[in-house]
Parts: sequence; structure tokens; C-alpha cells
Amino acid sequence: MGKRWIEVYKTSRLAYCEAVVNSAHNATGGGVGVGVPIPQANHPSPSPSHPSQDQNQAAIEAKKEEVQTEYLKMLGLPFSATIQDIINFFTGYGLIDNSIQIVKNAEGKPTGTAFVQFTSIEDARAAICKHRDNIGSRYIELFGSSREQAESELTQMAKMHVPRNLGYVPRPGDWTCPEEKCGTNNFGSRHQCFRCGTPRPK
Repeated sequence: MGKRWIEVYKTSRLAYCEAVVNSAHNATGGGVGVGVPIPQANHPSPSPSHPSQDQNQAAIEAKKEEVQTEYLKMLGLPFSATIQDIINFFTGYGLIDNSIQIVKNAEGKPTGTAFVQFTSIEDARAAICKHRDNIGSRYIELFGSSREQAESELTQMAKMHVPRNLGYVPRPGDWTCPEEKCGTNNFGSRHQCFRCGTPRPK
């Protein structure tokens, strides 16, 4: 094309929609939300850097389809991000404040990942439209998740000998392992400690 050769690769609908979301984010200087007008190109055929309103809406719907529970996974958090930063990020979206779980590594340092829960699936789907909005100088990627995925990552942390309860915020119904040498917090849905296997107290 002109003096440059072009490489073409097979891709997927989801990757295409992600690219549209990212382009819309860059064009508007912020997140992509329902009802936010997207600048139109000055010529009839929209270019990749100027997605049409229909393309933008398709990208939004594709992200919403990822959300099947009240949970979202956050990637790309600044290592200095706090629970309050996440609360501020999702203001007005029905975030359950005490559900926030910032994942940390074996040294107790944040990994840039967090799990959050909303009051309903509808709220979580609305919140995912903040995909690639910023906290500080970093843009945040949002993905549909589940309580099981959050629990699985906590289990993996335990297997890596992560200090117990690191980055964990208890919720009503959750319980603490009665084993003296364990003391790990567990989700209310578990019937035995995910770390040592001790049965849940009655």
C-alpha cells in the first residue's frame, strides 16, 4: 500500500471488538460507555482509528457478553493502587465495597490484579464499559469473572506458600479455619478449608 507492504492475519470477532474498544478509547480520551458519542470519520468509510457508532456499540456488547456473574477481574492496576482507588473507579456502578480482593504475590506485593463484585449482573455489565479507563497513569483492563475464579487464584496463592489471608477482605458468611496453625479465611460457600482441608465449624 503505497511504498509499504501489508501483513494480513486471521483473527477472531472478539479480538476485532477489543481493537474497536481500544480505538474508541483513544479517540475519546477515556472509557467507552453506553450513550457516549463517538466521533465520526469525515469520509463515508470509517477507518480503524475512527470506529463508527455501530462498531463501537458492537464492541460494547461483546464486552458485556463476557459478564455472566456479578464478578469482574481487573488487570493492570498500579502497584500502589488501594481499595479506595478501586471504590472511586467504580463509583455509581453498584460495587460491593467489601468484596474487593487485591491479589498479592508471595512477597506480599500487589500483582496488578484484583477481583470485584457488584450488586447484580446488570451492574457488572454496566461497569465493564470502563474497560481501559485509567487509575493514575495506567489503563485498567476488565474481564468477566466469577467467585470460583477468585477462589481458585487464592488457592494457587496458598500452594505457593503465600502468607495466609494476604490481600483478602472477608465478607458476611465467610469463615476462618479453626486449625491453630492455619487460620485461613474461606469463602462462605466452602465446606472445608481450601488450604489445610479442616472442616467448616458448625
